[in-house]
Amino acid sequence: MKPLIVAATISTLAPSGAVESWWGVSAHRAIATAATTLLTPAARRRAVELLDGRSLTTIATWADDIRRSRPHTDPWHYVNIPVDEFRYDSATHCRRGCVIEALRSQIRVLERPSVDRRTRGEALRNVVHFVSDLHQPLHVGDRQDRGGNDVKVTLDASRRRGRDRTRNPGQPKEMPLHAVWDSGIFEAAGLTEAALVNAIGRELGSDPGRFQHGEVLDWARETHAIAGSAYPPAGTTRLDRGWVDAAVPIAVTQMAKAAARLAATLNHALDPGSRTGGR
Repeated sequence: MKPLIVAATISTLAPSGAVESWWGVSAHRAIATAATTLLTPAARRRAVELLDGRSLTTIATWADDIRRSRPHTDPWHYVNIPVDEFRYDSATHCRRGCVIEALRSQIRVLERPSVDRRTRGEALRNVVHFVSDLHQPLHVGDRQDRGGNDVKVTLDASRRRGRDRTRNPGQPKEMPLHAVWDSGIFEAAGLTEAALVNAIGRELGSDPGRFQHGEVLDWARETHAIAGSAYPPAGTTRLDRGWVDAAVPIAVTQMAKAAARLAATLNHALDPGSRTGGR
């Protein structure tokens, strides 16, 4: 696998619409950076053309950036399926749109060379973002709490049993559980964007193809399967260092899957002659 290199300034996004938060900026960018290293040369060239010279990394949060000006796209970032059992029904779960159908639709647009360049460019921006969103556990699983947005917890990652207090992420922070999974655990663990890229690279290893199987609904089903474990034990409202240390590997694995699947999707759409597995 090629070395993963990143240099970026991380900004914060204000909450918008029905979901108060989403995979943080650094997570989206890290996934896009890792996916770029897995693109074929032809797919990478075509992506740059469709993005007017920009990289996947720099447009990774475009779909979030336009949410306020295009409020109809807000439901495209998630799907609320009860965590107890995966029974997806588009008429029930996707009445106003959802990440599963939005991603499927945008992939179809991207795969059609006859579509005008601007429309395909927007589809590419959406695909980059929605593949990432689909792998955040609380963008798919729900306990009638808007994907954990109504669950308030205190992230106090300086706490650990014993004497290990070598990492101090600052004062305890009260936040929605959804926001913890978007970015809180990474901040608490001291993981910068560059560190996330490296962690994804280690998880992908030399065989990213092991993640490049199935299609959008299969990926949603996989994410949903771990959504229940994204919630702390009943009655727990304070998340300590031990909880964070257990959550980070789960999040990194999800990000690695997103990067591998995004690359396979783009190779298939932009370089049909490639054979990279997936879809």
